[in-house]
Amino acid sequence: RIVRDVFKRMAEAQPETEFIVRVSYVEIYMEKILDLLNPTNRSLGIFHDSGEEEDAGGSNTGYLPFGGGVRIKGAAELCCHNEADALTLLARGNAYRKLSSNDMSTNSNRSHSVFMIRLEQKDTDTGISRSSRMLLVD
Repeated sequence: RIVRDVFKRMAEAQPETEFIVRVSYVEIYMEKILDLLNPTNRSLGIFHDSGEEEDAGGSNTGYLPFGGGVRIKGAAELCCHNEADALTLLARGNAYRKLSSNDMSTNSNRSHSVFMIRLEQKDTDTGISRSSRMLLVD
């Protein structure tokens, strides 16, 4: 529902407002972080960040937020033009989730997943930009 609401509100915005939506999807399994949108990527790193978004050279570091100052480096971040794009990526990532059986269920998720939505908004009249992030955790 949140994905639908994001794109609905974007469609209702003033014409001078531009948006970029990017998503990432990771799984935490057996104390490792796996990139569900690029499963061959095994070089994800996690570290505590001071909160600065830019490096010393003033460029974006490319690190994705993971709550309270903890960041993930190296996760795929893909653009979505509409709700269908985002839901397709969510479904694609779900196909790579780790499943195993236990006493309660034959298809139990033995992991946690985090679907990250990064929304950038720019007013083309004033040049003012805003950015927000949503973390959907399972």
